[in-house]
Amino acid sequence: MELVGGYYSDFYGEQNMAYALIVSIEEFLEMMGVVVFIYALLSYMSLQIKGVDLRIRIEEEASQRQKIQFIEQANLEKASVKKTEIR
Repeated sequence: MELVGGYYSDFYGEQNMAYALIVSIEEFLEMMGVVVFIYALLSYMSLQIKGVDLRIRIEEEASQRQKIQFIEQANLEKASVKKTEIR
């Protein structure tokens, strides 16, 4: 399709509706090629690979746990300070 677009732009220029249509069709076909490739790849993987284990660890959760532990520790320290003040 790129050959057709280049040929058309040489004769008629790039500032018209027909050229825009040719370029749009070209881009659409490129994206369809990517979709077909991904589909074929996933189909091949589903036939050839019997199991896949995918794990994603988000570091933010670990830092949230650390924050919670820090807050709990601070609360325990405050509680122990209050107990010593009461005695």
